[in-house]
Amino acid sequence: MSTTATVSRAPSVEAPAFTQTPQPKIDAETAKRLANRFILENLPDRFCAGAPRFLQFPLRTFWAVPVVLSYPRLGPVGQTGILAVDTETGAVVGWTPLEEIKEIGKTIYDERKADIEAAFFAGKKRLIPAR
Repeated sequence: MSTTATVSRAPSVEAPAFTQTPQPKIDAETAKRLANRFILENLPDRFCAGAPRFLQFPLRTFWAVPVVLSYPRLGPVGQTGILAVDTETGAVVGWTPLEEIKEIGKTIYDERKADIEAAFFAGKKRLIPAR
C-alpha cells in the first residue's frame, strides 16, 4: 500500500517596500549604553556590549547589539550573544538566553585561557615594585 504525503506551503509574505530607511530615535551609541546597563544588571562581570548594527523588520526597527566577553589588557575575546534594542523606545526587547550567554562565555574562556592568563600575569608583573 502506498501513501502519498501532501506538503502545504505557508503563503509567501512580501516585505513592505520602504521608500527610505526609517530614522531611529535611539542612536547606536545610546543603544550600546542601554545594552551595557542591561548586561550589568543581568550578567557577571567581563561581559559588555559590542558595536550595534541597525536591523530593519517590516513593522519595526531594532539595534542588534552583540554581547562580548572582554578582559583587561586583552580586550574582547569573543561574542557570547546578542541583545535587541528598540530604536523607538530604547527598551531591550530581546536577548540570547542569559544562561546560554554564560555557557558560551565559559567555553570561550576555556579556549582562550592561556591568552587571558598571560595578559593578566603580564599586568601583575608591571604592578610588582622592583627590589
